[in-house]
Amino acid sequence: MANSAYAAGERPVWKAVWQLPIPQKVKIFIWRAIVQGLATRDNKFQRKLEKTNICQLCDRWPETAHHALIECPHAVYLWNDMMDYWDLPTMEQR
Repeated sequence: MANSAYAAGERPVWKAVWQLPIPQKVKIFIWRAIVQGLATRDNKFQRKLEKTNICQLCDRWPETAHHALIECPHAVYLWNDMMDYWDLPTMEQR
């Protein structure tokens, strides 16, 4: 999560994200993931929209943004397959 000591538009992480040479919708997705603003099962559970917060894919852990994008075994498989084609961060770097 970003440090609240900076004004909203001056946080170094946001500046880095907004300056990336990627489509605007990808920048917004990254921002939503960082601020826990994705429609994950955990977020919906907290708003009483789901009966459980457990990930439907692995059926083991709460589906937070970090779990869905990084930790879930299904996400790990996807990362590993994508690494065959692109130079992506290793699991330890994520």
